[in-house]
Amino acid sequence: MIRIERQGSGLRRIVDAVTVGGASLLALNH
Repeated sequence: MIRIERQGSGLRRIVDAVTVGGASLLALNH
């Protein structure tokens, strides 16, 4: 349970970072 929660948090963190990073790149390109 703990491992799954940690993995979920890590994946969510990565997804959030990628989303923000992607938005920033799109903003810079535009």
